[in-house]
Amino acid sequence: MSYEVDFDFFTTNLDASAIATERLRLGKFTGVVSGMPSDYYHSLTGYYSSSDLKEMYSTSPRHFKNYWKKKIDPSSTSKSSEPMLLGSGVHSMLLTPQIFDEEFRVVEKVDKRTTAGKAYAVELEFETRYLINADQKTKIEKMCQSVLAIKRNKNLLQGGVPELALFWECPFSGLMFKAKVDMMGDNHFIELKTCRDGSPDGFGKDAYNMNYDLSLRHYQVGIEAMFEKKLPPYIMSVENTEPFVAQTYRASEMLMETGHAKWLSAVSALSDCVKSDVWYGYFNSEMQEVEPELSPPVWGIRQMGIELKVEDSDGI
Repeated sequence: MSYEVDFDFFTTNLDASAIATERLRLGKFTGVVSGMPSDYYHSLTGYYSSSDLKEMYSTSPRHFKNYWKKKIDPSSTSKSSEPMLLGSGVHSMLLTPQIFDEEFRVVEKVDKRTTAGKAYAVELEFETRYLINADQKTKIEKMCQSVLAIKRNKNLLQGGVPELALFWECPFSGLMFKAKVDMMGDNHFIELKTCRDGSPDGFGKDAYNMNYDLSLRHYQVGIEAMFEKKLPPYIMSVENTEPFVAQTYRASEMLMETGHAKWLSAVSALSDCVKSDVWYGYFNSEMQEVEPELSPPVWGIRQMGIELKVEDSDGI
């Protein structure tokens, strides 16, 4: 199957490429783009992503403002941890194996005290690809093998379109959004996640606490905006330690409901702050009629043997 795209990033039509990339840079492009490199996608700061909305939802507008300032700062860089490298590697090798070597380079073991070793170290300083060692590549390969060892996973992935980038204007808020869907099929879409614990209980807690539900709803909204169809999401998880257990879950209606509530909350708050340019802390004192109260947590009240009343649980 295939989805109609508005623009292929590697098109040979230079005029179309110039127009589309300029509109993307200005945050004025709406449509579907295929073949867009991850680094380029993340550099487009004229749009808000699911990661941005998760930041807005889980912190405060003032925290978000600080986060956004660092995000758009071209001099701001962050070093990838091993779990992040493994996650990016699995995405690349499993979904777009044809460009894995363009995105990752396996670093050889050399003696940096030698002339050749020193030259190799200098060479790596100018390398733009992700750097991984041989052991990390082996882990990535085993994680991908674990995913593909499950027949159902092969069926879900077969015929899908990987890494489609969606750009749209939100009719609810007027904000410009973007999303990069890991894999889109005719009747579903897939979010690929590497994790420490892929069990229903462990991964379920992480999915809620790390706001995967918000991300899934964001992707679903983008797909609806671009293709006028509501696709159910699947989360394809694989553990990043031996024995690299893989497990795929279909997102429940309840998970999508919590995701929708979180998404609306984040979008509403972000829209209000963008329009007013007021980036408050945990509470907007201008809108607060009653001062917030600070109460002990429910578990603390119970620990003290105090009877919990309904009104006691309404505080913070």
